[in-house]
Amino acid sequence: MKRIGILTYHRATNYGAVLQSYALVNKIKHDFPNCDVSIIDYSTKRADIDHKKEILSNFVHSGWGMGVSTWKKNMMFSSFSDALPLTEYKCVSDKIKSVSDYINNHFDIVISGSDAVFSWNGKKFPSAYLLGENGSYIKLSYAASAHRLAYREQPQEYIEYCRTAFNDYYYLGIRDSETEKFVRYCSNQVSLEHNCDPSFLIDLETIKKHTNLTRFSELWQKKLISVMTSNSSVGKEIMDKFSDDYSIVSLFVKNAAIPNHLGYINPFEWATLFSKAVLTITEYFHATIFSLLNNTPVVSIDSSKNSTGYEGKIHDLMTRRLLLNDMYLNYQDIESTGVKVVSEAALKIMENDYSDAIQNAISKEKRFYGGFYNTLN
Repeated sequence: MKRIGILTYHRATNYGAVLQSYALVNKIKHDFPNCDVSIIDYSTKRADIDHKKEILSNFVHSGWGMGVSTWKKNMMFSSFSDALPLTEYKCVSDKIKSVSDYINNHFDIVISGSDAVFSWNGKKFPSAYLLGENGSYIKLSYAASAHRLAYREQPQEYIEYCRTAFNDYYYLGIRDSETEKFVRYCSNQVSLEHNCDPSFLIDLETIKKHTNLTRFSELWQKKLISVMTSNSSVGKEIMDKFSDDYSIVSLFVKNAAIPNHLGYINPFEWATLFSKAVLTITEYFHATIFSLLNNTPVVSIDSSKNSTGYEGKIHDLMTRRLLLNDMYLNYQDIESTGVKVVSEAALKIMENDYSDAIQNAISKEKRFYGGFYNTLN
């Protein structure tokens, strides 16, 4: 029996990160039932410290109520992560030798991904997620991303390390064009393949069967618009234009202009709540995906600046992969034209039927799991 380990960000306090972890491990377990598949229970010390700092900061600066809420949020995400098929081994360290030695002794195949596993922003270099240490196991990546990594500004020794690491991969699957550029920047010898984000592979219908949303039912007494951005100008524009006829709710991040806020619902509830909305307005990558998976159209706002020279992952997703350009905005559009462009885009989308376009886009993107499947098979 082959032992397959997945190295990813399964312990983030972030819906997209934990759900992509859930989606990938369960897809591989389903497709390869004769393999022993698990998520390697590793996280950096920096990530662990950041979680604790967030709780402490809210206690100190925002009061007891916010501190308790933040603690509950972290506990909820931790509980979800604990329920994933994890290794008995647990490691919280910035020293990659400990996790590398464990991987080398316990796995035949290791998959790095999905999410920003090829980015080391805020972490010590080298990152264990690069799989750059010597090992006898087979190295693969799935939908890996170098999101927000200014790779052209990195020291040459970092690039050399990445070149050696990438040349040692049996299969290199990346999520977006900017990551492709980064890998090519490090090495022009490797073969690359685009993968869909694992969230596209999630069994959403099964999740829905095990998720009870009745306690939120008052939210959709009127047609519901879900919002996931802390930008209060966007929130105010949506409230001003739509609150008479629609229920407006902000998810996860609080928006000062929107009274209804669901901050700490569990990941399955979050993933399925989009099905109750007629529209989602968000600046979050995975909120965009899960809205579309629920056949709910979206105004997806890219917070990246085109002037940086690095393409944002939402731009890559909506205009390059899914070809849903009508549902894409950039904050530069808002800054130059005014926040009214958000409500104008929302009106245009709600006045038209995008169901076929959404379903066709999702079906096409899902096909980019095939190359990885064939390699692992």
